Amino acid sequence: MARSNRQVKLLEIIKTHEVERQSDLVALLKEAGFDATQATISRDIKELGLIKTAMHNKKYRYIVVESKEGDVPSKLFELFKEAVKKVNVSLNIVVLNTIPGTANSAAALLDSLSISGILGTVAGDDTVIIVTESIEKAPLVAERMRSML
Repeated sequence: MARSNRQVKLLEIIKTHEVERQSDLVALLKEAGFDATQATISRDIKELGLIKTAMHNKKYRYIVVESKEGDVPSKLFELFKEAVKKVNVSLNIVVLNTIPGTANSAAALLDSLSISGILGTVAGDDTVIIVTESIEKAPLVAERMRSML
């Protein structure tokens, strides 16, 4: 079946199930008649802009970030404020320490904002690395991060 059909079904599954792992998505898609590998699902997740976030029961799940064109969801801003605990600068790198399981969501927000001076972000479980254009830009980006808290 076509990629677009698979992705539509994937979004439907994400909205109706608490999916924790890509292997769960592969199994649920197979039940729905879509044969896809974990690598394919990984690409779909990236293309669709899905993020993994912590739930109240300390488990993780994929979610769909709904937004109007040009509008970053306020839910991501709220999550950012709650998630980021510390902002540090080292040369041209800004490091955000977050509560466990929220770094990916925080980085997704930053990526969607296209903030001047940021070359890119890398997220782990509880840390976001922000690479800035220069040593001079890093303190400015760090201050912008603090102003969002």
